[in-house]
Amino acid sequence: MDFIRYVNSKDIRHYLYDIDYKLSPDQKIFIVLACSFIGVDEKVKALESYLQSSDDLPLTSITDEINYSELVGITSHEFIRRYISDVKAMTAFMKDYSQGYFYQAKIEYESNSDSDLLGYFKSFQSCFDAVQKYSKENQMGDNERFRIEKILFDDAYYCGDNYLSGSSYCFYSNNLQLMDIYVYDNNCKTYGVGIDGMYIGIPMPFKRGDIVTLGRNHSSVYLGYHPEKPEDYKQGRSFGDILYYGIYPFATGFRSGWGIPFSYELEYANLSLLHGNELKLIPLSKYLKGEIEVDEFYKTVRYQEIKTEEALEKEYLSTFFDSLEKVGINL
Repeated sequence: MDFIRYVNSKDIRHYLYDIDYKLSPDQKIFIVLACSFIGVDEKVKALESYLQSSDDLPLTSITDEINYSELVGITSHEFIRRYISDVKAMTAFMKDYSQGYFYQAKIEYESNSDSDLLGYFKSFQSCFDAVQKYSKENQMGDNERFRIEKILFDDAYYCGDNYLSGSSYCFYSNNLQLMDIYVYDNNCKTYGVGIDGMYIGIPMPFKRGDIVTLGRNHSSVYLGYHPEKPEDYKQGRSFGDILYYGIYPFATGFRSGWGIPFSYELEYANLSLLHGNELKLIPLSKYLKGEIEVDEFYKTVRYQEIKTEEALEKEYLSTFFDSLEKVGINL
C-alpha cells in the first residue's frame, strides 16, 4: 500500500516519490495518524491494511521513557490495535446517552479561536441532526468544520451558574466526515496511544534560504529542522514529530522561530502571494543563499519596510475619513 500519499505536504510528498523513498513502520503509522486531509475511518482502513500486509516489528521512534514508558518497545501491530480500540471506545462514548451530560455544536473557521455556536442538545443524535441540517442549508468554506462536544454538567460548584467541567469532542468536516475525536473522561477507558511520543525524521526537499509556508499566513525562510531530542525534554517540551526552525518577518526586522512542531505540512511558498512584511523574505532568502551582498540586503529590506509603513498609514487614514463621513463629518 502507498503510504506516502498521506503526507500532508504536497512538496514533501512529491520529493519522497522522486527519490523512491521507503518508509519505515514508524513513519507509515505516523504519516497516517498525522494526515489532516483524511478522516478517522480512512485512517483506520489504512492501518488495518498495514496489519494485513506488514510484519509485526517493534517501533523504534518511541524512546521517551518518562512520558511514554508504556509505549516504549511496543510493536507496530499492537500500537495499531490499541489505536483502533481507542477510536471505537471514544466513538461509542461520544454517541451513547450518559446521565448528567449534554452536547453542544459549534462551527469553527480557519482560525480555531473563531467559532459560532449552533446550540445545546440532550443527545448526540439531535446534535448531529442540527449539524447535518446546517450543512445542507448553508454554503460552507473549505476550512470550516463542525465541533461537537459532550460536556459533563457538574453542579458540585455553584458560582451564579452551574459549573461546566471539561469536555470531550470530535470534529466533522463540512461534508460531515469524522476527522478527529478526543475524549478526556474517566467513564471512557482507552489506551491513549497517539503520535505525540513518536520522534520521526523524514527527508524533505527544502534547503537553507528557501521561502516556505507552514499553513496560510505563516511564511518564513527555512533554516532547518531536526527530530526532537532528549535534551529538549529539559525545557518542558514533548511534542513528538519534529522541530522546525525558520525566520519570520516583523514590522521592523525579523525573528527566528524555533521549536515549532509540525506534521510535515511545510511547503514552498507561492512568492506571488507574499504581501506586506512577507516581501522582506525575498531579499533575506537571496542573502542566505549568497545571491546578494549584505548592503543590498539591508537596503532592500528597509525599502520594503518603508513601503509597508506607507501602505498601513494610507489604509488607516482611509478608514478614519470613512468613519467621519458616516457620522456626517466631512473634512
